Order: sequence, then structure tokens, then C-alpha cells
Amino acid sequence: MKSQTKRGWFLLLAAGVFGSATGCGRDARLAGKQVRDVQVRAVEHFGIRLDAAASAEQVVEVLVRALHADVNAPTRADRDAAIDIQLDVCAAETLSRSKHAGRTREEWLYQGVSSWAPAVAHYLRGDESRLSAVLGSVVAVEHEDGGEPVAEARLTLSDPADPSGGVYAIVRLVREIAAGGSGSEAAKFWRVSGVYFQPGRRPAPAPQSNTAHDVASEARPANASAPTQQGR
Repeated sequence: MKSQTKRGWFLLLAAGVFGSATGCGRDARLAGKQVRDVQVRAVEHFGIRLDAAASAEQVVEVLVRALHADVNAPTRADRDAAIDIQLDVCAAETLSRSKHAGRTREEWLYQGVSSWAPAVAHYLRGDESRLSAVLGSVVAVEHEDGGEPVAEARLTLSDPADPSGGVYAIVRLVREIAAGGSGSEAAKFWRVSGVYFQPGRRPAPAPQSNTAHDVASEARPANASAPTQQGR
């Protein structure tokens, strides 16, 4: 499995423009919510342990499963649980280097990370078969950027409202030192620093199915250029 880094990829949510997805709805987004401390550490979700030995593909799988759970969450509590998993796999130190615009580090991370699911909701809303299709499409490549190891995983997202269309999403990962670690020997973990849509690229047409029509009836298109929070 090979892929080349496309410098023309449209950055949707990454460290450099993390704030563009958070908007200015701090009160509406965080009212009455205690935002927990977010640290890079070993965690286990969906039966997958994400420590220093975990691969980039394993981190992507946990992220995609959490995004799917988020998008399809029946209650606010279920969505909060899914967001907590996304916070566990985010590159907290990389993302928090941006200016916080009057917010605390944890508020900044929460507002940004909680915008990932609404951005891809149109493509992930549906049952386990949709989740399985996305997970089965993952193609990950590791390389260096400025001398630092990075990974990019491409996801094929079919469009439930248009079986002949779809998009590619890119999950970018970096290696981050675990909380409390320091020095060249410190354990490093793959963590997610951004989610992209790759413009001008569409997956091959998918066969027409009744399932696609059923899902499409409840789907709402995501705005790739300016994703917004969708309340539950």
C-alpha cells in the first residue's frame, strides 16, 4: 500500500488552523461542563491498547470508531463518552501550541477535537456496515516532515446521499512524548494532529443499494470548509 503526500490537501482541522473549527461559541459549547485534563498517555479503547508500541493504523481505527460512535450517539452522555476517546487519541501537545484565544488549554482542545465528528458526520452516519467499510479502506503511510516522523492515513468516505460520489479524508498523526516524559529515550506515541479532506479526489462509484437510500434520508452534508458543532 503506497501513497504520496499531497501538499495540495485542504487542511480542515490541524494544528495550524485548529481555531477555525472552534468558532466563538464558547458559552454554548462548554456551559456547565467540566473539561478534563488532556494528556498523552497509554489508553485502551475498543479492545486496542494505544501505547508506545501501537501503530498509526491502530490509532486511526480507534479514532474512526470513536467518530462513528459520536455521530450516531443516541444521548448527550454517549456523545461525551465518544469525545473523551477522541481526546485520548489527539496530539494534545501539538494542537495546544496554537494561540488559545482566551480559552484554557483544555477548553481549546475540547472545542477543536469535538468539531471533528460534525465535520465528517454526513459520511459516518449509519450502522456498523458503514463503519466497517471505512475501516476497510484505510491506507496509511509513514514518512518524515522536517526531520520528524509523521503518518498519514487515507479513508474512503462514500456519500450516502450520492452512491456515485464520495471523498477521501486524511488523518495526520505525529509522535508525541507521553506526559511526564523527557529526553531522547522517552516513550513516544502516535497521536492525531489533524483531519483533512483531500479536494478534487472522489472514490470510484459505489453500487446503488437500498441501504444507501435509507441512510441518506437522515444524512446532513458536512461543510468541509467551516465545520460547525451539531448539538444533540
